[in-house]
Amino acid sequence: MSNNLDWLNGLAEGQADFDAAIRQLDSKFSGVSNFLAWRETVLMAQSKYPSDMPGVSAPPLYVAHRWLQLAEAGCLDVRVDPARGLIVEEKLGDDSARLGPSSEVIRNQISKLIFKKLNELPDGRMLQIYELAHAFQTATKKRLADYQQELEEVIEDLSEKSYIQHRTRGLGGMILFCKGIDFDVWQDEIMSTRSRPAAAPSPSPSPSPSPSPIPAPAAPASHTYIFHAPVASVQTGANAVAHVQQTADQSQFAELKSALEAVLAELAKSNLPADEREDVRELVRTTITEVEKEKPNKLTVRTMLGGIATTVQTLGSSSDAYKVFKAAAAVVGVTLP
Repeated sequence: MSNNLDWLNGLAEGQADFDAAIRQLDSKFSGVSNFLAWRETVLMAQSKYPSDMPGVSAPPLYVAHRWLQLAEAGCLDVRVDPARGLIVEEKLGDDSARLGPSSEVIRNQISKLIFKKLNELPDGRMLQIYELAHAFQTATKKRLADYQQELEEVIEDLSEKSYIQHRTRGLGGMILFCKGIDFDVWQDEIMSTRSRPAAAPSPSPSPSPSPSPIPAPAAPASHTYIFHAPVASVQTGANAVAHVQQTADQSQFAELKSALEAVLAELAKSNLPADEREDVRELVRTTITEVEKEKPNKLTVRTMLGGIATTVQTLGSSSDAYKVFKAAAAVVGVTLP
């Protein structure tokens, strides 16, 4: 009888010690989770910590005390995943963080990946945050979630320059990106950086003058003609070269503007959800602003029309706005069924 009481008392004391360790963990990471979640996570983690006996897991009190010691050393990573719940992982600690890249390097990497992914997307597609996170992890072997501050700084900087637009949608707070009105300016900056010539090497002294080279025959005269209407190639003279550039003239952009205004009127009568209708209305107005410029950027216009086209198709092919928009959008290469 006495042995049974001793065993029960020992069991109760062990349980009390375990609960005390769980409370310490919960207090150490206050606000991250709760007592029950910590308790369940420790119990589930037992299998990762084998004891000295083959096939037997370490007791939960050992796991809890181990995590407390690692937490004191700054070597415990604790976070909450919406799908998996409380996640606890051991890490090297602050020394490994100091050996990582600087914030400036990370910001440059994030910025380059946003440009690359947006530049690759077809018209009408948006970039989702999980696609960017996957690309970042593939390129750097690091998690984008560990650089939240750098990500926010990059998004704010690119948005202020109108290189990108972004929205946060859904209960999970998914971030969506699309090309901004000045995305073409960003393209020019990237291309000019890549094509910048290297410095020419210093000329080496020549030991003796070399014979003057025979002058090359003069290049044949060439003439450049730019037409703003559908024409065939035109050449004049034996060695003339004609470059034909067909562009949308102002009257065609005026038609596109009228079509976009018709879409705005149609949206007011549509059954789209209020938030979606407002998003499309804002995109249409931004497109009209671009079209009204003296020299509209066709890449930017095509990108924005691609996003509008998806919504316009929901209005039905029999609507007047759809018919007008379909004809006008074809001017800049956006085709609707």
